[in-house]
Amino acid sequence: MVRVAPVCQMRDRMQRPFEEVFKRRPMEVCEICGAMLFIDDAPQRLEDHIQGKQHVGYARIRAYIAERQKKQQEVAFRETIIIN
Repeated sequence: MVRVAPVCQMRDRMQRPFEEVFKRRPMEVCEICGAMLFIDDAPQRLEDHIQGKQHVGYARIRAYIAERQKKQQEVAFRETIIIN
């Protein structure tokens, strides 16, 4: 158990700079894919994110779900017209 303390101290020293960076820079959640983005980041990084695989994939999934929901609503509407 004596060896654990130095490792914990080393881990804390390594994490401290990253924690300070995240505390200073405000972040927001991407509405499409849920990724955390720095608000004041370079426009090129934002563009890279928007063209990235994760963001594009989630956008396609959301578009597909919206399309399916619209079709289901149309079918339900037609069924109510036929029944009445």
